[in-house]
Amino acid sequence: MFILTYGEYKMSVKRINITIPEKNLKEINEFCATEKMGKSQLIREATAQYIASIKELKKKEQRRKDIEWA
Repeated sequence: MFILTYGEYKMSVKRINITIPEKNLKEINEFCATEKMGKSQLIREATAQYIASIKELKKKEQRRKDIEWA
């Protein structure tokens, strides 16, 4: 287990292994080199944004269904 520090926030992290197509890995490596960021940081930020967007879509869909039933 590792401890990452972001400003005043500390979080424990776990190492994982993933399988990814070579094309995606190439894009990730190029992006990270251009943006001067690590792959782990990119994956953390991308997954956080993806999960947040899916949750928001589900909330909107539920609100739409609630309005239809009202």
